[in-house]
Amino acid sequence: MNQLDMVQRALIEELRRQVVSNTLISQHTDYDSETGDGRNLVDVAKLPALVLLGPETPENREYSLNGRVTAVDSDGTVVEREAPLTVDVVFDFVGMADNLKSMTGLHQAMLRFVAKNRWLRVRSNPEDPTSEVIRYEMDIQLGNYPRVTGIASESNVRNFTGTLTIRGVDIE
Repeated sequence: MNQLDMVQRALIEELRRQVVSNTLISQHTDYDSETGDGRNLVDVAKLPALVLLGPETPENREYSLNGRVTAVDSDGTVVEREAPLTVDVVFDFVGMADNLKSMTGLHQAMLRFVAKNRWLRVRSNPEDPTSEVIRYEMDIQLGNYPRVTGIASESNVRNFTGTLTIRGVDIE
């Protein structure tokens, strides 16, 4: 499993554990039941729910290694290679609930999650509980704090949105 997959999996597990168990990630457009509709929605069967959309992976030069790096292969051979590409993993998210009390609670749980978890911790080998833990900075981007949206009288579903960024993930 590559580092990007491990980061996404760890984020979803933490959101399910600390925010709401009904946390989903957007599906690939090829699997959308109505591919031609241009919306590519995630089916949400139960509310409250938190849906992650994305990710986008812009390059991050601040956390990147420059030049060449030395590594040891599995057979013990020392090799020199180019540094990995370092990216930020950026998700838009939508929190949804069918009443104001649940939506407010979900909104506050998401804010507490981000305030309490400045770092996402990921094991370098998920199958080995003794493997190294890698920390990634995690934040809601400035200017994109969750906001309550919704149009009166059109639906009983209320929602809020935001953008969550995990910085400095190496892509080998």
